[in-house]
Amino acid sequence: FAVSGQITSDDEAHINAVYDSALFRDQLAGLKLEVRPVYNEVSACNQAVAEVLEHDTLEFAPQSARILSKSQALLDRLAVLAEQCTLPFSVENHTEPSAQPENDLTLSQARAEAVVTALVARGVEEHRLSARGFGGTRLQKNNNTPIARMQNRRTDVIAKAQ
Repeated sequence: FAVSGQITSDDEAHINAVYDSALFRDQLAGLKLEVRPVYNEVSACNQAVAEVLEHDTLEFAPQSARILSKSQALLDRLAVLAEQCTLPFSVENHTEPSAQPENDLTLSQARAEAVVTALVARGVEEHRLSARGFGGTRLQKNNNTPIARMQNRRTDVIAKAQ
């Protein structure tokens, strides 16, 4: 038997009173519930995403939009986070620059779309997601070391205001 749902309110005292009430506890006694926060502010959503992506990155097969199997758990965590955040998300993929910038843009767009598809398959509503590929146009680091190139190959998931 599974129960899911959320109690949302801008009044934190009201939420705490509901969760702390004897009636609530008696009605839900014996049920396994997981209480997760709900984020409805851009900064809170983006902070939560940053924490998820801080030590992990989505990885793709070389020169492909195929997401590697070792990234599946990260996609699962991002989908759960998307359930907790009420805002739309932009999935933005970046590649390292190459001699063929148009191919970089095509590949990064395909990768961003693959992430959107994977999140939708995990239950995230498609209308809340957009995909954008930037190729090698937005470097975070100088691209002259293997570590810098790895940091430039990334997928950002960014909450947007409605």
